[in-house]
Amino acid sequence: MGSPHSASPIHAPGRALLALGLAGVLALGLLVPADASSHREAPMIAEDPAADNTDLYAFVPPDDPDSVTLIANWSGFQEPGGGPNYFKFGDDVLYEINVDNDGDAVEDVTYQFRFSTTTVDPNSFLYATGPITSIEDTTWNRPQTYTITKVEDGASTALGSGLLTPPSNAGPRSTPDYESLAA
Repeated sequence: MGSPHSASPIHAPGRALLALGLAGVLALGLLVPADASSHREAPMIAEDPAADNTDLYAFVPPDDPDSVTLIANWSGFQEPGGGPNYFKFGDDVLYEINVDNDGDAVEDVTYQFRFSTTTVDPNSFLYATGPITSIEDTTWNRPQTYTITKVEDGASTALGSGLLTPPSNAGPRSTPDYESLAA
């Protein structure tokens, strides 16, 4: 019989488990904390919801199989009718979609979007001062325009500027025919 203070031997499966556990603890100690994330609850983006990139979709459209359609979302979980200050793109945010065409994890083409908001009636904080029936309607008090720039091989090419965003779908009283406005 062994002494009451002697340790019991660790059998091979137990040693393997112990070694695996120690390796896991050591590996955790070597991890470097991340500086940011694109999720709304992440500390680096929580204070800047206008810059919160939530989703990116890429697909080959059935009507043009030689092209790719990219759709990006920002400001996730926002209710469209949450006025009177409806969600918009940030005038101080550079929105980008980086495209890697050759699988090396480095962007080959970048599409940049910059937005600018104007106020038609500076005496009103309202998003709309009446029904918005067209994209150029003066009752849309807080319209946004944007520019698109393509960056490839270090060269920037303006693809469009002064383009109007559609207004927020604020409901039938403010945007009575939203489908035509968005189109």
